Amino acid sequence: MSATDELNLALDLHRAGRLVEAAAAYRRVYENDQGNADACYGLGTVLMQQKQYAAAAPLLDRALSLEPDVPEFRHNYALALRGLAREHGERRDYGAAIETFEAYMRIKGGDGSDLLAYADLLLLARKPEEARKAVEEAMQAGSDVSAAHLIAARCARLEGNEDEALDHVRTAIDKRPAFGDAWQMRLEIEGKEELAELAPVCAKLADDDSLKLRDRSLLSMAAGRAFEKIEDYATAFLQFEKGNVLQREDQLNRNVS
Repeated sequence: MSATDELNLALDLHRAGRLVEAAAAYRRVYENDQGNADACYGLGTVLMQQKQYAAAAPLLDRALSLEPDVPEFRHNYALALRGLAREHGERRDYGAAIETFEAYMRIKGGDGSDLLAYADLLLLARKPEEARKAVEEAMQAGSDVSAAHLIAARCARLEGNEDEALDHVRTAIDKRPAFGDAWQMRLEIEGKEELAELAPVCAKLADDDSLKLRDRSLLSMAAGRAFEKIEDYATAFLQFEKGNVLQREDQLNRNVS
C-alpha cells in the first residue's frame, strides 16, 4: 500500500472514530517518512484525543514546524500543550505546568479565561504576586469578573491579608450571587455574628434547582460549616447531607457525559 493510500485509510478510520486503528495507520506512514506533516498531525491528534498529551505534543509541534501556516496544526498543538500543562498540575509539578502553559499561550495567544487559568496555576505554585498580575491582565481582557475576584481573594489570603481577601470575595459574590466557591471562602473568613445571618442565605441559594449542581453542592457544604461554627449542629448535619447528595449527583452526571 502506498503512503497516500495508507494516509487515506488512516483518515477514514479517524473520521469513523476508530482511534486505535487510525493511530496504527498514521504511525506506519510516520515511521517511513517522519517529514510527512499530515502523518505527524494525524497521529498527534489521535494521541491527543486519547489524552496522551506528552506523546501528542512533540508530533504536533513537528507538524507545525513542517507546515507553519496551517491553522489546524497550530490549534491542535496548543490544545495538546494545555492538556499537558493540566497533567503536570495534577501531579503537582507546577514548574513544568507553568512552563507548558506559557508555551500554550504563546502558540494560541492567551485570552481572559486562559489568563485566569494561568493565575490559578501560579497561585497553586505559591506565586501570589505573579498570579495578581495575571488576574489584572485577565480583567483588562474582559474575563469573568467574579472568578477574577475569587483568585485575587486567594492571593490576598495566601499573603495573610484577610481583610483584602474578604473584600474581593464579597465582590465576587456581588457579581455572581450563587458562586459556590466564593461562598465557601467567605464563610471561612466572616466572623460568628455575620455567619448567623449569612448561613441561612447560603442554604437558601442551594435550594435553587436552576443552579449548577456543583454550585449547589458547594453552597450546601459551605452553609453546613457555617452552621457548625455557630453551633447549630442539627441544621449543619442536614446541609452536609444535602451537599453530599448533590455532589454525588454532579459526579454521576459528569461521568455519564
